[in-house]
Amino acid sequence: MRSLFDRIIAPQTAEQLSSAQMHKAYVSSIEMELDRLLNTRSHFSGFKQCATNTILDYGVEDLVSSGEGNQSRLSDLIQQVHRAITVYEPRLSHVRVQAEPDASNPLNFIVRVKGRLKASNSPAEFTIPLTMSLDQYPGLAQENSVDQANA
Repeated sequence: MRSLFDRIIAPQTAEQLSSAQMHKAYVSSIEMELDRLLNTRSHFSGFKQCATNTILDYGVEDLVSSGEGNQSRLSDLIQQVHRAITVYEPRLSHVRVQAEPDASNPLNFIVRVKGRLKASNSPAEFTIPLTMSLDQYPGLAQENSVDQANA
């Protein structure tokens, strides 16, 4: 997908793009935004979210701070992801979310998002890896690397 700067200095008109190219660019744009949304940690992580949705609520709660069991974390994650997409991605409707732990890294998750594109009412499916930066949690990064070395 072309950057905003590239589109400003050399705009393409809709006539130059085929409908398949426009659809692909539209879906790609949604996928990029979902990746950004789901891999951003909410400013109010661990707190009750505001009644109105602001940019401070953008993202999902920090996965490490919810130190509960894996199944509880997973169900909370699914609810948070559904809420975030419903609020911050207006190009999707009828959103359904599934999540599972990433087999290669138990601290990460793979999220599958299904829905309908509002522009064309066609179905869409996205697979987004949820990552967390262990740089924020140096002790956890060391524990994780020790656990993997012992495995």
